Amino acid sequence: MELGIEKRRALITGGGRGIGKEIALALADEGVTVCVVSRTESELVDVCDQIKDKGGRGIYRVLDLSDEQVLASFKDSIFEEIGGIDIIVHNAARVTPPRKLTLMDEQDWYKTIDIDLNAVFRLTRLFLDDMKNNKWGRIISIGSLSGVFGASSYPAYCAAKSALEGLTKNLAIDYSKFGITVNLISPGFVETERFKKAAPKELIDKFVGATASKRLGKPEDISNSVLFLASEKASYITGVNLLVCGGLNLGNLW
Repeated sequence: MELGIEKRRALITGGGRGIGKEIALALADEGVTVCVVSRTESELVDVCDQIKDKGGRGIYRVLDLSDEQVLASFKDSIFEEIGGIDIIVHNAARVTPPRKLTLMDEQDWYKTIDIDLNAVFRLTRLFLDDMKNNKWGRIISIGSLSGVFGASSYPAYCAAKSALEGLTKNLAIDYSKFGITVNLISPGFVETERFKKAAPKELIDKFVGATASKRLGKPEDISNSVLFLASEKASYITGVNLLVCGGLNLGNLW
């Protein structure tokens, strides 16, 4: 399928591993110039090397998304190297150890909200006017079913992911008339290395059992959804929260 995004330029936060890495590789396969961002340089180098080996173009920036001071120079360096950004995929997320609200450290609350919500605000604002001037843009945030249905013991994460839906709808209302679509993807449980290390087998079995598809998601399930929403084929889809969860929302887990 011709997606119509060849030669576009994409920024993927949290792009060094897991879902973010898969999204970066998938976009690069479609001829998109990719800029991956995270705090771990070795992971970013590996992603860019893989893109280069397949004939694509990938650059990276080591960036702490909570540091407002560096964002202006970050934008300048991106424009100098690749000329701008057409597609933003907000994938970076911070998850604290599970704790009820009264037991949660206040700094954990603020740090989670800062990465999972405030960074989306900062980076979107940084590039939005340029997308408006170009009359084309794609803003895609990676949310979570926890933001839709809630989840025990993750108050900050649930609050931030839920707020992303409101922000997505607001931006869609204000900017879709300029050729900018704004959408949210809310995955279920995805089989990344990080997830497999963190979740015990009995918990994974519970998640699989509550999912209509009877399997965990794969990173490519999410990247394929990003490709579609970023494409010209989805130019009339905006303000949507797409649940990519294999029917977990239909099960009995919640």
